[in-house]
Amino acid sequence: GHGRRDPSGHAELLLLGGAVDRRWLFERVVDRIGADFTHLVLDACQAEGLVGARGEAATLQRLQQLLEKEQLATRPGTGALFAQSDTGETHEWSALRAGVFSHTLRSGLSGAADVNGDGRIEYSELQAFTAAALARIPSAPVRLSVHARAPAQDPHRALVSAAPQGPELFVPAEEAVT
Repeated sequence: GHGRRDPSGHAELLLLGGAVDRRWLFERVVDRIGADFTHLVLDACQAEGLVGARGEAATLQRLQQLLEKEQLATRPGTGALFAQSDTGETHEWSALRAGVFSHTLRSGLSGAADVNGDGRIEYSELQAFTAAALARIPSAPVRLSVHARAPAQDPHRALVSAAPQGPELFVPAEEAVT
């Protein structure tokens, strides 16, 4: 969906069925999932207003403190990732047919962000990867800042982990089919 501020200044996400605000997002989606860990990724204008607190561009500089006090602080199993400019906007490129942030996230989650090669991609790795990728886009209309907050319950919680190793079967060389 697309993000915007309503006439009273509250951030909302515009979806096909209507507008969704921060309260609706957390109470009707995040809380109802019932998962031990929830990863919330937003690629929409005004995303900080949906996961953090209401405010103008200056709020971005205080984002970490605001997230601690707002919705995510009461949900220790929920983490959030988003990017936006100083104006609160993000951008989409028709060539990608997606948001620029979403494109870099998918690249990172596919393995490119696994900095230490352990098969796990943590919030800090994905934040660093996407920030570096976005910084190298020369024709971006505005610069995006990447914001990540891992779930407080597990700050090193991976968004992506290597598949668990399955059972092994030892076949002696003399019995192996060649």
